[in-house]
Amino acid sequence: MSTAAFLPPPARPPHDPLVMRLSRRDGWRLAVPGDGIEADAGDGALVLAPEKDDAGGLGNAAGTLGGLVPPRHVALGLDGTLHLLDIAGGRVLRFDPCACRFAPLPCLVPPGSKLRAIAVGEDRLYIAAGNAVLVLHRQHLALLAKLAPPGGAAWEPAALAVDTRDRIWVADPATGTLHLFDRMGRHRRVAEGLGDVRALAIDCDGRVIAGSGGVARVIAVDGTVEERAERPEALAGRLPSLPFALDARGHLALGLLCRAWGASITGDGLFDARGEPVPGALVPCRRGRAARGRVLTKPLDSRIQGCVWHRLLVTVELPRGTRLSLRARTAELDLPQEMVADPEDAAWTPCGPFVDNVKEALILAPPGRFLWLEITLEGPGEVTPRLWEIALEFPRISLRRFLPGVWGEEPVSAEFTDRFLAVFDSGFRSIEDQVDRIAELFDPRTAPASSPRRGRPDVLAWLASWVGLDGALAGLPEAERRRLLRAAPALATLRGTPEGLRRMLLLHLGLDAPATCRPATPCPGGPACGLPEPCPWQPPMLVLEHWRLRRWLVLGHGRLGEGSRLWGERILGRSRLGDNAQADVTRLATERDPLRDPFHLHAHRFSVFLPAARARRPADRRRLERLIAAEAPAHTQASIQWVEPRMRLGIQATLGFDSALGTWPGRPLTLDQDRLGQATRIGGARPRAGFTLGRDARAGQATRLG
Repeated sequence: MSTAAFLPPPARPPHDPLVMRLSRRDGWRLAVPGDGIEADAGDGALVLAPEKDDAGGLGNAAGTLGGLVPPRHVALGLDGTLHLLDIAGGRVLRFDPCACRFAPLPCLVPPGSKLRAIAVGEDRLYIAAGNAVLVLHRQHLALLAKLAPPGGAAWEPAALAVDTRDRIWVADPATGTLHLFDRMGRHRRVAEGLGDVRALAIDCDGRVIAGSGGVARVIAVDGTVEERAERPEALAGRLPSLPFALDARGHLALGLLCRAWGASITGDGLFDARGEPVPGALVPCRRGRAARGRVLTKPLDSRIQGCVWHRLLVTVELPRGTRLSLRARTAELDLPQEMVADPEDAAWTPCGPFVDNVKEALILAPPGRFLWLEITLEGPGEVTPRLWEIALEFPRISLRRFLPGVWGEEPVSAEFTDRFLAVFDSGFRSIEDQVDRIAELFDPRTAPASSPRRGRPDVLAWLASWVGLDGALAGLPEAERRRLLRAAPALATLRGTPEGLRRMLLLHLGLDAPATCRPATPCPGGPACGLPEPCPWQPPMLVLEHWRLRRWLVLGHGRLGEGSRLWGERILGRSRLGDNAQADVTRLATERDPLRDPFHLHAHRFSVFLPAARARRPADRRRLERLIAAEAPAHTQASIQWVEPRMRLGIQATLGFDSALGTWPGRPLTLDQDRLGQATRIGGARPRAGFTLGRDARAGQATRLG
């Protein structure tokens, strides 16, 4: 039975108000896209929209991913070398930090080639020129290969990136594809449907980031898209930082790099797209946010004529210097949006203010079935408030109903009383809400687990102590703890019995799923015929009581040689001085109970057989040992046998009990056709498949195996 059966019905009038929520999960119900406000792509909170930065965002034409990576015509090697592709002049230049200048290389670029991008590998230089990618040696600049897709398909490579395995990724914006070539120049795979990719980069985890149309996609090695990002801030921590700065005008500021190599320069060391020095100072790229944003909601329908909207509860983060303002207006009719959009209309009633420790406010608008909200966010530009949820309570159900009627005879006084008592309303309702939801604490599916960050106690451990499993569940994942705790009470009546211990172990080992067997196939026009199909798998027994191992001779039912023993002192193995005392064979016993000694040998003892693979870690082994100690009766002695996935004679297998030596069944050995050692047997008058101790083997007699 679910927890809902024990919970009270949802809060509704006449004792509790209704709640309408605005959030990413429930929908913000915004009338039009906000002016300066947008929903964050990560957590869905309403934030101030970023201003368009000078770097052009993730889909800029220069391919810098919002200023996080060099432009497409600039290549930064892993060793710190910097190459520049002069697209207008058809040259390749390399930066000399000691002289703080770009020097041209005698690169054999075909004249008239349409240059687009450059990339640097471990010992190779890649240039996107025309309809091919030229592969040059970095030292002697010899042309090594020309990369192209298989089959001679038309393409226009426009962006390049070399990953940590020295493979080259090539973006073709004309077809929206991304090609991968290995170090030897062989085409490995292609990813399609990526759009107009103009920027490529490799993050710190070796994944490819492709920017197109204002969106960056994180692509795995197999070509699948793992994530999407719409702002440069989402990628800032994934890409290695640049050793130089990017100017808002597209220039490279290499002054710090030059000074690190000992060059004596003045200014910021600006260079243009052709590698020529540019006078002036650095103009940094701006990535600020709007200072103010405003958005309206659609009409929110209470479905109550003359509804008195009660209050607002907001979930918001307000960094220093930011502000959230809410205003509300009501009407009995669903007015057109243009009639309520005027911010100067006197019908708007302010709600709030909202600060760090105050996240609720009364709605003072006049009664009305429909309500509109105006959301205004303000900030200094560097940071933004984050609004995650707005909860509206309606209608107003005041605590005045518990007071004498004189407090509500006059409308103005009644309204003041309602607003005054609303101060205590939230405190009283929070206590009532905890009482209403107390049944959730007693259900393993809904009980909260520990949360050190929020200081929340571990209710699951508290519930586990009710059934004696607090130690056995320690260290398990939360989902596993909930599953075991939910099934444990049903085994309370079997606790202390072999079946109860077996079922609890099956639960912990994940072997509690029952096997399903198919019934017998029914005959046409008659009853079921044939035998039912056997179950493909049955849960193992796991628990073996030692008294079941007694092999005592019973007159008329037993035979010597089948594991049976005559009643005598050899069953217990007591030592008698001067008679049968042997080291490591017999034992010294102080108790005097020879008549019941044979019963005491196996009484109150049992073995538990567990897969050793489930106890590789010492913590898992200790957890299972604590479980067995808690579930076994106090007067018993338990021994755990860790079973490995192989047969070991005398440890995990016993000849004559669960194992037999024999040959592979089949035809006898034929001379000149078969070979010994290939699962063959020599034929005879009466060939046997093997032998079983106690039946085919006798002590003192010659026995042949096989």
